[in-house]
Amino acid sequence: MRVLVVDSNIDDYWGSPELVHYASHAGAATVYTRRAPHQDLPKDPSYFDAIILSGSKTSAMATEPWIERFHEFLKRSMSLRKPILGICYGHQALVRIMGGAGTMRKSEAPEVGWVEIEQVASSKILQGLPQKFYSFGSHFQEAAALPSNLRLIARSDRCGIQGFESVSDPIWGLQFHPEQMLEHAQCTIDEYKKKKSPALLHPDKSNKYYDAKVADQIFKNFFEQVKK
Repeated sequence: MRVLVVDSNIDDYWGSPELVHYASHAGAATVYTRRAPHQDLPKDPSYFDAIILSGSKTSAMATEPWIERFHEFLKRSMSLRKPILGICYGHQALVRIMGGAGTMRKSEAPEVGWVEIEQVASSKILQGLPQKFYSFGSHFQEAAALPSNLRLIARSDRCGIQGFESVSDPIWGLQFHPEQMLEHAQCTIDEYKKKKSPALLHPDKSNKYYDAKVADQIFKNFFEQVKK
């Protein structure tokens, strides 16, 4: 199985190592990482069996040339019905492509820290998880609405669209970061602690709320769908 991780990070945190880790372990896959901001995306997505989209500090409403090319690559991938899992910015990009730029907005209540995710509908990607569980969140923008071909599967108190599932294609999006491991999550929390950010959620509960089984289950579910 060949899996492409599209890394859209614009800072020095390259390669989306957590996504590569989970893709390698959950799917027993050969994993390729390509950098969207450097415009080095493959010309032909048909080579890959599945695609995972990383988060990014890029605005969900931005229109730089690399973003336009990224969107075109995703449209080609979707036309081939490639299984796609979008995380945070990747989730937002998928909603924007399918619903238009008007589906994006600045978060009224940003989330940084441990977010309680509530499942609001059964889904293939969250199957096996409790109705409510904690995962790491870090976002200041979000999807405001879903197009008719996407259905809501998860929410949180501060964000009404934490997850979606396509009604017709093997496409999923998650606003939260299930792949985020404890050490890096805590570094992000500490950074925002220094800023005294009102976005912080449960900054002193990392050891209580971090659960690697959440990511294990989500990526297991994704690759089970890829293999079908």
